[in-house]
Amino acid sequence: MISVEEAFAHMQRLRVHYGTEKVNLENAAGRILQENITADRDFPPSTELPKMASP
Repeated sequence: MISVEEAFAHMQRLRVHYGTEKVNLENAAGRILQENITADRDFPPSTELPKMASP
């Protein structure tokens, strides 16, 4: 059995970089993001649920 460090080094040697490309959101299923995505505001914008209108 090999150590965790040796296993990690072996996996790093086998890693392949396929490059990057921009794709539309509709075509992004199954892809891996190159960088994190962050929102500029909370969603939903409030912790309270909207009040339902009475009929």
